[in-house]
Amino acid sequence: MSLISLTASAQINDSRTIDFTNPTGLTPSVTPMHGNAQIVMVTDKVFESGPVRISFKNGSVATGAQIVTTKRGDNPETYNLRITSTTFFTVSVVDGAVLKSIQLSEDSFVGDLSVTSEDAAKGDFTETSAYRTWVPADGAGDVTNITFINSGSSTEIKKLTVEYVAKSDILVATTDIADSKTIDSFTSMTLDFDSNITTIDSSKPVMLTSADGTVSKQLTAIISDGNVVLKSDATIEHDDTYTVSIAANTFMDAMGYGNKQASFSFKVLVPKNTFTYNTVTPAPGRVDEITGEITLAFPKAVGKVTDKAIIINKDGEPLRQAKLSKVDGNDKLVSLKFDGVTSAITELGEYSIVIPEQSIFNAFPDDAQLVRYNPEIKLDYVISNAPPEDSETMKQAKQLLTVEGIGYPSATSAARTALKALVEAETVPSDADLRTAIAAFYADAAVTLPTTDKWYKIYNVNANGSKLYLEYADGKVSIGSNAAKAGAFKATQNADGTMSFCTNDGKYLHVLTAMDGKYIGTSSSNVTSTYDAAVNNITFARAIVNGVDNDKTFGLLSMHGSLGTDVVMSTPASAYALVSHNAASIVTSPEYSLVFTANISGAFGFAETVKPEDVVPPVDLECSISPEVADNDKTMMKLSFSSTSKVVLNNEVQGAYIKDEKGNKMGDVVLKTTATDNVFEFSIVGLENGSYSIVIPEGSFKATVDGKVALTKAIVKSFAVGKSGAGDTEGFDYSYNILARWGDTGGIYVDDQVFVNYVLTLPYNWDKGLVADPTKQVIITDLFSASSVKATGHFESYVIPEAPQYPAVRLVYDSYEPSIVSGSSYAVIIEKATLGDNNFGKYLEDRTSVSPSECKVNNKMVLQYHIDNYQAAAVEGVEVDSTGDEKVVDLLGRQVKTMKKGQLYIVKGKKVLYND
Repeated sequence: MSLISLTASAQINDSRTIDFTNPTGLTPSVTPMHGNAQIVMVTDKVFESGPVRISFKNGSVATGAQIVTTKRGDNPETYNLRITSTTFFTVSVVDGAVLKSIQLSEDSFVGDLSVTSEDAAKGDFTETSAYRTWVPADGAGDVTNITFINSGSSTEIKKLTVEYVAKSDILVATTDIADSKTIDSFTSMTLDFDSNITTIDSSKPVMLTSADGTVSKQLTAIISDGNVVLKSDATIEHDDTYTVSIAANTFMDAMGYGNKQASFSFKVLVPKNTFTYNTVTPAPGRVDEITGEITLAFPKAVGKVTDKAIIINKDGEPLRQAKLSKVDGNDKLVSLKFDGVTSAITELGEYSIVIPEQSIFNAFPDDAQLVRYNPEIKLDYVISNAPPEDSETMKQAKQLLTVEGIGYPSATSAARTALKALVEAETVPSDADLRTAIAAFYADAAVTLPTTDKWYKIYNVNANGSKLYLEYADGKVSIGSNAAKAGAFKATQNADGTMSFCTNDGKYLHVLTAMDGKYIGTSSSNVTSTYDAAVNNITFARAIVNGVDNDKTFGLLSMHGSLGTDVVMSTPASAYALVSHNAASIVTSPEYSLVFTANISGAFGFAETVKPEDVVPPVDLECSISPEVADNDKTMMKLSFSSTSKVVLNNEVQGAYIKDEKGNKMGDVVLKTTATDNVFEFSIVGLENGSYSIVIPEGSFKATVDGKVALTKAIVKSFAVGKSGAGDTEGFDYSYNILARWGDTGGIYVDDQVFVNYVLTLPYNWDKGLVADPTKQVIITDLFSASSVKATGHFESYVIPEAPQYPAVRLVYDSYEPSIVSGSSYAVIIEKATLGDNNFGKYLEDRTSVSPSECKVNNKMVLQYHIDNYQAAAVEGVEVDSTGDEKVVDLLGRQVKTMKKGQLYIVKGKKVLYND
């Protein structure tokens, strides 16, 4: 047992559970043996979880610790840790932590387990601890390890939980400036922690100090992506050794753990070889002559130059010497004068001059901190006869060689290689030879094709250069002129030289066609749902059209592929894809050859693009409308989203409108952004006093959900204008929740008629009344998938024929999915303030007539139904009968003439399952 002392301010209570029922999840991992009573010895292992360590030691009976497999009949295998007789078992904590308790799970078997030292720990053998808990002994101080011995029968441990007090200052940071690293200058450094930092203790400044004592300043600490950036208010450019000092617990994570006390040292050694010239006269390169002097101009004053000789080389051999000197009257100029040169050098050849580093100094040559000098300077000159000026044909050839990309001759094509050789030849080629090579370059079929796994926009180009794009939406490829709506297609180069393209939702492009029903395998959707090489492998080749000069279609590709099998002739058909620019339509047909005119074109281009956003199902984002009651039609209404991510309008979706409480459309609505994020507004000018709803189509807004851009579901929000809406809209009494479905038998199962006539009623307190707000939407969804909407509707007042004294409302459907009656589980979602008492009814008619606090309304309700006709018959009080000769009504109180097998009915006041 070892002791430590922790101050109260540096402690965090924590716990770790070691799960021996999952051996492969342990650290280190253990692979269990298969079969009942099989064991794996683990005596030599030390299991770890955070600061917790579990270790073992053999006793006199050297059977040690084991991972045991248990297999009972057809049941799956289970595992646990076995501490055998005389084995020692130690639980300890490291990193300055202190033990609080050790607990065996309730499904563990304790056996003859006891502590080796009662001075260190004691058993908490109370009923509440289930006789499986040990804690440090009174007066034991800070206990960091407890050792047990199993003296008799084995102890079988499923899970072991260790509670401990941890030191808070345990976080260790690494930095982007390694300790003792030498850097050019210092502006900031980043501390990278294993856990995200959330808090900075401003009372503990982070200090930067220099070894010479001239610098002692506080660094600004900023949290960035869970790490910490330490910034200096000014760049440090003074040669010295610096230390960043950080006190313990200056930076804390969300769990309350802080950093260890730390310091980081580094050296700043400012580069001195940064004094470079701006210009040199004459400029290096081809010259007619070199005078006996070269002048270098510097941006700042020159303080000193060396008197060392500079060697001038000609064609690689030393020619003569030169010396540097400052220029009188201009302290920014340096002259390099050649020895023994009285006239300009004109002899043809290659001349090179190297001025060594530290030859030219700034104005502070003797100041160790401020001195700067030149890096090595190399000046190369060539004296040669002036080259002839390029002809227009040569200029064209050189320009063509710069053209690269999809549709153009590849880097290794014969035509590109030949043209490049002519352009770079030592002997200037004739224009005739160049024109021949250029023509071959334009006609070259060895062109670059789209790259596998890259995404492209595909467009058709006509003889006038106009473009029409392949758009993709709703599982269909069409033609359009808006580049922003162009679809994105992922390319694959096939082994046979063809290409295939797929969409982001897994559809595959085939040769474009506008025909349906004529060919098996293709359609006017221009995509297939699965890959079929016969139609999805498309040949893209250099678009060479009879009668059209090759330079007109340069860089464009033709698209040729299979249309499938003719349904009449049972013969395969293929064609070039053709597009009409006049009609913006596809005119592909097997009888047409490749065309390139102002109207019809079979030439296509590609533009690389990014992968489109992954398709995400529409999401239901919570939003609110304000005011819920507008004083008049001059009020600007606001729609606010509570989403933490930014919500934006999707300008591609239109069609929002306002309807009255009867469902009549009152007019279209234009939603507009505001200066506040996630808040949008719309006008209600022209609306009379009354109750209304705004209906916003699916996809009208976009938001980022789980890192992907998703569109919103349809939104319906209610509001009122004028008298029927003037007054307070807050403070409802949400206690009106005692409602019952008419016909409910009390069981958890219902038959498939439950939603045919869905009626809610008050089981008692009829005088309170039951009123529905018809503008509130009611949704029926799959119980286990709220996004799977089966029906929508609203409640309206209803009179139960056989019980008119019961206040009731009936669900009126706006949309209904027939599959809702199949065997499954469903939820009816009723939003808050959809139903209420008589006061709520008055409020709906005139919101000035009663305060919301006087209105009892429902809170949000999610009612569950499990449809199973057989199980529904098993509710209490149901009798099985095969006769139906008495007056019979269904569970909704409607008299029936013919009963159906498997359905519930009421006969003579009793519930009956008809089985005949």
